[in-house]
Amino acid sequence: MIISLPVLAALFAAPLESRYDRHRLADQGEAIVVLGGACDTPDPQHPFPPLAADSYSRSFYGALLFRSQRPRPILVTGWECAVLMAHYLEREGVPSGLILEENSARNTHENASFSSKILQARAIRKVTLVTDAKSMLRAELCFRREGLEVVPYPVGLGTLDFSILSILPSWQAIRANSITVHEVLGLLWYKHKGYI
Repeated sequence: MIISLPVLAALFAAPLESRYDRHRLADQGEAIVVLGGACDTPDPQHPFPPLAADSYSRSFYGALLFRSQRPRPILVTGWECAVLMAHYLEREGVPSGLILEENSARNTHENASFSSKILQARAIRKVTLVTDAKSMLRAELCFRREGLEVVPYPVGLGTLDFSILSILPSWQAIRANSITVHEVLGLLWYKHKGYI
C-alpha cells in the first residue's frame, strides 16, 4: 500500500532530484547529448517506429534546447534508439550535419564512455546532458568520470503535491517507486564497478 501513494513516491525520489532545480537553464554546452531510453527495433516495414515515451520526451527537449541557442552538435546515444532519435530531430528541424549518432551503448556507463570518444575527437569538453530527472545523477557522474564538463538538463522533475490525489493509491506511484529503487541500486552498482 505505501509504495502506491504518490506523495511518498515524490518524497522517495527527492534525494535523486533535489540537486536539480527548476530555474531557467544556463545552457552553455558546446554540444547537447541526449540519452536514449526505450524504443522499438526498426525493421524493413517500419524503419522508423515510434519512440517510447522516455526517448520521445528526451528528444523533444533536445530539439527545444537546440533551437534555444546558436547551432551546435547534438549527439544521440543508445543502441537501436539513436537512429530513431536522430530521425525525430531531423523532423524537428535540426540539420542532419549537426546530428551525431552513437549506436552501440546499452547502458548509461556505455553512453558516457562511447559518447565521450566522439565528443573529445571534436574537441568538445562541455555538454548539456538530457535525460530523465531520476537518472540524471548517475548519467552526470558517468559523463564527468569520462572527463566532460556537464550542464544537466533533467526531464520530468517530480513535484511534491499535497492534494487529495497525492494520498490516493495509484499505479503511477508504484512505477515511480520502481524507477527510484532501480536508480538507487544503479548508483551503488556503478560506484562498486568504478563507473562513477
